[in-house]
This record gives sequence, C-alpha cells and structure tokens, in this order.
Amino acid sequence: MPPDKGLLLAIYSFGGPVLDRIMGFLANDYFIPLVLFLFLVGLWFWEKEPVLRKEDQWTVILSAISLGIAQLVVLILNSAVGFDPWPRPFESLPQVNPEDVFFYKPWDPSFPSNAAAIGSVLATSVWLRRRRPGYMMHAFSFLWAFSRVYVGVHYPLDILGGWAIGVGVSYLIYFLSPFLRKGLSPVVKFLAKLKLAENP
Repeated sequence: MPPDKGLLLAIYSFGGPVLDRIMGFLANDYFIPLVLFLFLVGLWFWEKEPVLRKEDQWTVILSAISLGIAQLVVLILNSAVGFDPWPRPFESLPQVNPEDVFFYKPWDPSFPSNAAAIGSVLATSVWLRRRRPGYMMHAFSFLWAFSRVYVGVHYPLDILGGWAIGVGVSYLIYFLSPFLRKGLSPVVKFLAKLKLAENP
C-alpha cells in the first residue's frame, strides 16, 4: 500500500452529494478526454494566418505522437513488465467505494495513472508551443486527475507517476521535433493536397 493512503482518505472524505456527482462526472473516461481532443481540433483549424496555422498543425501532430509514446510506456509498464506495485484504493481500502459516485471500477493497474499520463502529455505538448491553450488544457488535466483520486480509483502517487511519464515524453518529442518534422513532411504535404493541412 502506498505511503499516501492518508492523503487519499482525506480527499475521499471531503465534499458532499453535489461535489460527489461533479467529481464522478469529471472522473469518467469520456468528458475531459473529449475536451482535450476538441482543443487539438481547434488548434488545427483556428488560426487564419497560414504560417501560424501551420505551426499549430505541427503542434497537434507532435502532440499525437507524444500521446502514442506515453500510452506505449504505460502499456509496457503494466503489461510487458507487469509493474503493479499496489492495488487500486477500492481494492484495498474497505471505506473506499467508487461506485458511490462512479459508474464503473477500472480493471487495469493503478500505477501509473493512464488518465494522468494522457492529460499531462497532451497539455504539456501544447504548452511547450502555445502557452494559453496549454494552460487551459493543464487545468482540465488537473481536474481529471484530481477527480480520479476523489472518487477512489487512484492514489495521488499514481497521478504523479502518470504526470511524470506525460511530461517526460512531451519534452523528449519537443527536443526531437526538428527531426520528426523533417521525416513527417511528406505526410503533411499529402494532407495539404487534400486541403486538410498547410504545406510544411
């Protein structure tokens, strides 16, 4: 059992029926991921100036690559390596029952938090290139992660582990982006011919 059990129980016992329902809604795997996806769609199409739109489209492409790598890291840790240091809170703490506010019990390992990895990798990938949407995405990412602790499906350390993966992968792709942009230019040129992207 992780050393932050007390912090989880303090967060879990906080609030009331109204906050429970809000956190249960935020903790699901649909709403905030959809919001983050819509941020990326907005970046792809929003800018009117072609030069700025091209840079935003590269931001989206590199964010998608970062997301794929972060998911691969989590998959390797959970499946290939079998890294599962502790059960989820609702499996080991009798006072924690996410079904009170959450509609299902996740089956995959608790550490690292896949939700935190997804949120942080997308938010950080955008923030490294576009501060304002990056900050907003980080806010939604934090809400998603905090709500997962609130409903009792993750310990805070699970969240930190997911954030570490997301941020680390984001910075790696950021530093490799000149090489990736060169290698992916033919794909973007093809999309430009279909009027779906700006010429690289």
